[in-house]
Amino acid sequence: MTSITRCAALSRPSSEDLNSLIRSFASINVSSGAGSDADTKAISKRIWRFDPASTVPTGDDSPSFNDASTYLVAVFNGHENNDFGPPGGLSTTNPPDERAYSQQAEFGNNKFQFMTGGIHGCTTITLVSNRAVWMAHFWETYSMRIREDKKDCTKENSDEPVDHPVVVERILEFIRGNAVPNPAPNFLKPYLTPEGPFIQVDLFNRQDTDETKLFISTPTALGVPITRSRFQYRYPLRIKKMAEAVAERIGLTPEVDLIPYQALDYSDPQQFSQAGTNARGHHLFQFDPDSDGNGQRAWRLFAEHRYRVKNVP
Repeated sequence: MTSITRCAALSRPSSEDLNSLIRSFASINVSSGAGSDADTKAISKRIWRFDPASTVPTGDDSPSFNDASTYLVAVFNGHENNDFGPPGGLSTTNPPDERAYSQQAEFGNNKFQFMTGGIHGCTTITLVSNRAVWMAHFWETYSMRIREDKKDCTKENSDEPVDHPVVVERILEFIRGNAVPNPAPNFLKPYLTPEGPFIQVDLFNRQDTDETKLFISTPTALGVPITRSRFQYRYPLRIKKMAEAVAERIGLTPEVDLIPYQALDYSDPQQFSQAGTNARGHHLFQFDPDSDGNGQRAWRLFAEHRYRVKNVP
C-alpha cells in the first residue's frame, strides 16, 4: 500500500479519512471467510475459471474489470481464507509504515496467496519460477519521491537521479540482498529496515528449467493521458534499475513483464471514494496445486484487473 502523504497539501478528504483508509489497507481480513460471495460471483476458487456455471477450466482467459473487482474485494475481505488460507500481506501492520516488504514461498502441496490493497503509486515486484515466488512492495513516497528539498517533491514524474541514495538503499539494495548498515541521512523520512526475506537465489536460477519471470506493476505518469496503445511510465529509469538488480541477484536475466496501472488520486474525493470498492489498488498472487481438479499445479497474478496465469510442471 502506498503512503497517503502527498507532497502537495490535501484539502480533501480529511486527514481522519485518509488515516482510517491506510489502517484498513494495512490489515487484511483474516476471518474464516464462511459464506463466501466468491463461491457464486465472478471467479471460482476451486476451479481455475471465471464462469461459475461452467465445468470447463478457462483460467487463461482474462477477467473483465467487474469480474476482477468482485473477486479481489471479496478476497481482501477474507472470502478465500477457507480455501487458500489467509493472504500473506505486503506491508507492516503494527503499526503500518512505509518500509519495503516481501513474501516468499515455494510451490508445494498447499495453496497460498499473497495480497496487498490500497496501491496508488507504489511499485510491486513479483518474481516467479517453476519452483517459487518472491513478491515485494515498495512505497512511492518513501522510496521513489523523497528529496532533501521538499520543493523537489512536487515533480510528480521525476525519475532523476536514478542513483539517488533513497532509491538505491530502499529498493535496489533490498532486491540485491544487501543490508544497509549506514543509510544516508534524510530528514523527511528516515531509513527503515525492510521486512521479509531477500530473494532466495537457488529457487529462481535454473536457466534451463525454471522459466523465471519478473512482473513489475508500476504506475503510469501523472497528468499524461492514457489510451489502449499509449501511456507513459512514471519511473521508467528506476524500473529498469529494479529489473537489473533482480538479474544481478539471481545470476540470470528473467523475462520481464511490465504491468502499468493508473493510480487513484487520493486528493480527488471522487477517486478517493473508489478505494477498496473495486479492482483498483489490489494486487493478488495465488498458487493452487490442484487448479483444475486433476492435479494441475498453477499460479495466477492479478495486478488490479490485469491478469497473468501459468501452469507449473
